[in-house]
Amino acid sequence: MAWNLCWATSLGEKMKSSTEMRKLLSEPGVPTLDQHLLDSASTLRKGSRFSQAAAALHEFKFLCAGAREQNCAQYWLGRLEEAKLLQAQGQHEMAINLAKYISQNHQSSEVISDVYRLVGKWLAESRSSKLVIHHIYEKEL
Repeated sequence: MAWNLCWATSLGEKMKSSTEMRKLLSEPGVPTLDQHLLDSASTLRKGSRFSQAAAALHEFKFLCAGAREQNCAQYWLGRLEEAKLLQAQGQHEMAINLAKYISQNHQSSEVISDVYRLVGKWLAESRSSKLVIHHIYEKEL
């Protein structure tokens, strides 16, 4: 399908109508723009390209706001990705506060369980790093 779309547009073939183009793009094999931006933000965050990940999330939130989709699960997954980005950037308190906001304002059990798992992981990491730092200072004294 992607091959046909690429060649149809590159050879100058015109789609007969915009509904034909929408039908082709809405097939399961083609991710939506918001899903693509969310996946890109996640990949960029994992590759430590934080400013590009933030830009992708900004575009994602802009699309959701324009479509008035703040109550859909996709929007909340975007907010969760934003919390992950904040955590990766070292803004631990902001990440935990955003996760708390998500858990208080979204009702999907799938998203909520992801929030609790991540916050637990973050708190365990910060606790263990504080213990290591404390242990290092204790040896120096």
